[in-house]
This record gives sequence, C-alpha cells and structure tokens, in this order.
Amino acid sequence: MNIGNVNFASNFADHGTDVPAGMPPGPAEAIAYVGDALKRFPDLHVTIEGLIAEDDRVVVRNRWTDSQAPEETGVSRDSIWRIAARRICGAMGVFGAAARSGEEEKK
Repeated sequence: MNIGNVNFASNFADHGTDVPAGMPPGPAEAIAYVGDALKRFPDLHVTIEGLIAEDDRVVVRNRWTDSQAPEETGVSRDSIWRIAARRICGAMGVFGAAARSGEEEKK
C-alpha cells in the first residue's frame, strides 16, 4: 500500500462518484479506500480495458473482479486522472452500473 505515497501527489483530490463527502485532499484516503477494497475482496483483480493519455490527463477503463464475490464485483470503472510531476494529483471516477455481471457485453 505504500506505493500510494509514490503514485499520489500530496495534494491529491478525488472527485469520483463513490468518494465519501468531505474527504480531505491527500493520498491517505485513496490508500485507505484501496486497502478496504482488498480486505473486502481478497482476490481482487483489476484489468485495464482501455487507456487514453493526452497532455496531463489519462482516461482509464478498468474492470474490478473477485472470483469469491462475482455478484459484487465485475464492475467497470471509467477514471480520469490528472498528472503533474509524475504523480496523480486529481481523479474523477464513475462506476458503470451497466457493466455489472457482463450486462455491458449483451448490448
């Protein structure tokens, strides 16, 4: 989990739809979020399905899965990261409800 201190800027701000209200800036909350996800889903795998980078923005579509909790995972997330000085300083993510349990592929 210490890699979060390398990847996230000290003023990191997460504006994602799943972020608790009033979350202070900095990497600690993002690191705790991932830590909690790993506790809840110990077999968590994140697959990058697409990536676009331009200037200081990176857009990533990734899918979170856990073989022990397929009904609760299998969700795609689109994230937009802002990068400065080789660190993530801002993020906005949206979980794709249609992607749950493969519904996205059926469309």
